[in-house]
Amino acid sequence: MNNPLISVFIPAYNCEELISYAINSILQQTYTNIEILIADDASADNTKNIIDSFQDKRIKTFHNKRNLGYLKTCNLLFKLAKGDYFAFQDADDWSEPSRIEKQVEE
Repeated sequence: MNNPLISVFIPAYNCEELISYAINSILQQTYTNIEILIADDASADNTKNIIDSFQDKRIKTFHNKRNLGYLKTCNLLFKLAKGDYFAFQDADDWSEPSRIEKQVEE
């Protein structure tokens, strides 16, 4: 596969202070054939609104009506993914710009 689609999962819960950094670090990747699946797991803070403020065709957002927890939220995203490969991004973390490119090369 020369240019596989990478599905990046970002499950998010009450992370309003850092979610923008996490999303932007994926949007700024040097490898661009990605879809970003972000699920707000019924956050009680402003996480949902921050996620919804991003306008990029690679982003697909989902909002749990009740808190399902990390594993069930990841499983939901996995079922919705269209990628050839999968990557996880924690909502309170960031990735260096070449992270996915390096992973695809390996």
